[in-house]
Amino acid sequence: FSGLLMLGVSETLGWRLAMVVPGVVLFFTGIGYWLFTQDAPDGNFSDLRARGELPEATGENSAVQSFLTAAKDIRVWALFIVYGLCFGVELTINNIAAIYFFDKFDLT
Repeated sequence: FSGLLMLGVSETLGWRLAMVVPGVVLFFTGIGYWLFTQDAPDGNFSDLRARGELPEATGENSAVQSFLTAAKDIRVWALFIVYGLCFGVELTINNIAAIYFFDKFDLT
């Protein structure tokens, strides 16, 4: 952000540009990732299906069936609950810390 301000950009435009620059970089990184990486360690899914090493994604191997299998697993629900509780604690601590620093050190 300060680098943009040094270039003479106003503060109202600078913070917006500070969000656009990483967005553009990440967009092109995503395109490069799509073009130059493979789906799995053994190769791309289309190649694996063509060689007969990976079953077609229909019926028992469909995305819906995979999701339902995961949704029925108690370990998935346990992880969901633990993550939710941890994130709730994080939000609470962040809010309490802001009030504490404001009151204790007269920070704004």
